[in-house]
Amino acid sequence: LLTQLINPTAGLFAGDRLDAQVALGENASVLLSSPSACRLHTMESGSSEVTQAFHLGPGSHLEVLPDLLIPQASSHGSITTRIDLHESASLAFLDILAPGRLAHGESLAFRHFATALDIYRDGIPLARERARLTPATDAWRLHTHDGQPAFVATLWLHLSEIADPAELLATSESL
Repeated sequence: LLTQLINPTAGLFAGDRLDAQVALGENASVLLSSPSACRLHTMESGSSEVTQAFHLGPGSHLEVLPDLLIPQASSHGSITTRIDLHESASLAFLDILAPGRLAHGESLAFRHFATALDIYRDGIPLARERARLTPATDAWRLHTHDGQPAFVATLWLHLSEIADPAELLATSESL
């Protein structure tokens, strides 16, 4: 199943809260994507919040491949994600953060952005990721080595058919 998640405003305003819960049954296979970038709109005050939870049943497969998240000038937002996997489930989960609307001169002009991700397999914690970004204090992390604003991406994989992660790395040249 291919499903596109669409926010009617193509972004979030101050005070918006988006809550998504997705559960995959046994042997289900789903690709979640978005048709375009999501913006954190300019906010003079307040913030927006996204909470998402994914539950993957036995033998299921989930790919979450959204387009960019673009924080506009003065925006303040957070995303909290929890993923619960059955040991035989497979996952590909991608997050991409743009440095702002570059064409509008809003490079790293957002106020604050936070992300929290927790991945569990059969109730056991596998991964925990936290980031709190404020351009005034974190600009060094948000630039390339030559000083250009950086896009930040994170890809999490859980491949149930690979018992030993070293096996995947050893064969990565052929991928």
